[in-house]
Amino acid sequence: YIGVEFARDVEMQTDETNTTQESAAKYLHNQQCVRDPFICVVNTGLHDLILTMDRNGVTYSENVAWYLGLLQPCCNHLIWISMSATLDDKRFPQKNSVIELWNTKVQTLLQDEQYNKWTTVVDSYKVSMTWPHEGNVHLNKEYYYELGKLFRTLMFSGEAEF
Repeated sequence: YIGVEFARDVEMQTDETNTTQESAAKYLHNQQCVRDPFICVVNTGLHDLILTMDRNGVTYSENVAWYLGLLQPCCNHLIWISMSATLDDKRFPQKNSVIELWNTKVQTLLQDEQYNKWTTVVDSYKVSMTWPHEGNVHLNKEYYYELGKLFRTLMFSGEAEF
């Protein structure tokens, strides 16, 4: 699982990289990913909603495409977890109407020929609408446990093929 806060940011730079996403891709490359590619589990977006006026999702989807391009050499397969629903608390900028739009933008992107053979989407939005939250954007611990259990089951069942 590659946890980054944003689709494109400069929080974690190195002497060789300018962005967090480039640093993550460099780290994967240093793990001999070309010889032994990974199945990468990725998501981002809820923090992007804090900083942007990009309510139509154009810049966000461009940044996601750029990020996936960085990951592709190291990810034999990439599983994108869509953004979860929020409580739509008026005090916070993350709104479900925008999340739905941005999730659709990414799902449309991943259906493109450039991505559809090496990516899968786990659409967590609908189940997260009724799942208990701990704050506006975060769900309770059981949700994350169940999501992890899904991946453990797939990994150890011997039936997951990508």
